[in-house]
Amino acid sequence: MIFASFFSADSRRSHFSDDVRTLIDPRLRDEAERFRLRFTCGDCVHFAEERRACANGYPTDSHLEIDLERAESLEFCKEFELV
Repeated sequence: MIFASFFSADSRRSHFSDDVRTLIDPRLRDEAERFRLRFTCGDCVHFAEERRACANGYPTDSHLEIDLERAESLEFCKEFELV
């Protein structure tokens, strides 16, 4: 997983960047197919299909439909729960 963090001298909290993404490589593609990995909104119990939105209010743009053959990276949703 690629992530960046920084610590400010003015703050005791660490902050993470908004770009927390997993690179998609041949191994991930293979394992996702072999193990039938499910991670998109359509497979999540919190996804409200009629509104095409997350019932918990999280943005869905980066998780809604991911084509592993075309995408270079993906972002896993921390709220994902398999239906």
